[in-house]
Amino acid sequence: MDSKLWEKLSLQELYALYTNLDKNLEPEKAELIIEYIKERETGEREFSIELANRGTRLGAVIIDIIMMAIISLPLVIYFFGWGSFTEQDLLKDMKMSVIYFAIGQLLFLSVNGYLLYTAGQTIGKKTLDIKIVNLDNKLPEFTSIYGLRYFLISIFNNIPIIGSFFALIDALFIFRDDKRCIHDLIAGTKVIKV
Repeated sequence: MDSKLWEKLSLQELYALYTNLDKNLEPEKAELIIEYIKERETGEREFSIELANRGTRLGAVIIDIIMMAIISLPLVIYFFGWGSFTEQDLLKDMKMSVIYFAIGQLLFLSVNGYLLYTAGQTIGKKTLDIKIVNLDNKLPEFTSIYGLRYFLISIFNNIPIIGSFFALIDALFIFRDDKRCIHDLIAGTKVIKV
């Protein structure tokens, strides 16, 4: 990118450009970008981060659940039959729960994995213009977003009886001042407006 074009970039865009630049290979560019950043910081208000509101976060979860149901239910019924939902064999129920969990995680990753990795968003979050960031307002590592925030929490939520209580408590944590649920606290994340 030509340095003349850098003059037109916002402070946030300059931060991103500097972060993605290989400073060892292009030290002159790095110094020039720092100069533009300093100019913007003195001339502009600091960029403010606003937490996503509770209703928007709930809406994003609802969109994600509907999306996953539309995709997963026909597949489960096709491959395992309607009887897989109605049979009451405890051993078979446990086996099917593990299979459903694995299928659900694979489908979740196939639908949302790329967005989570590149933007900190699921389809629901992208639709409602919110995203997951770490406490420094940067895109978290994928292991934090998916591994801790989604996969680990899904395991807890699937523990019989205890999982239902955990899911309820996790959701109620959104009423804290920082609007961070248990899954946010575990992963070191928060959800902000884009």
